[in-house]
Amino acid sequence: MNDFAEITLNSNNLGQIINPPNPGDLYTYYENKEPNQVFLDTVITVKSLQTSGKEASDFVSVKIIYDDKYEYTTFSTLEENGGKDFTYSNITYIEPLQTGVLHFLASLPSETENDGKPLKAVLTVNGEEFEQIIR
Repeated sequence: MNDFAEITLNSNNLGQIINPPNPGDLYTYYENKEPNQVFLDTVITVKSLQTSGKEASDFVSVKIIYDDKYEYTTFSTLEENGGKDFTYSNITYIEPLQTGVLHFLASLPSETENDGKPLKAVLTVNGEEFEQIIR
């Protein structure tokens, strides 16, 4: 994305609990306590090409499409301290030429974990949509 950001989709992970990649002594994690639900964690690296700081949550948004018809929203969180913790993406800025790692979490029915039906992430970046086939 010229003059906006460099966006890299790193991974998609399904699980009941989402931890930061390098948990510190004290850290935030996300646990899906809804019955028969799991999180899909879509991990995206953003390098800002902006001339001033911008809220991390303003660079990209993600929705999940399951079985070519069911749409799920996500919420985001931002890694901090080298992946030791998570912080709020809507109040934390990514400064010019700096990089942040965002996690977009969607709560999905647990059957989506192993049923083999189509699953994709739709990323919206600066008004443009991109699809990533998960399976």
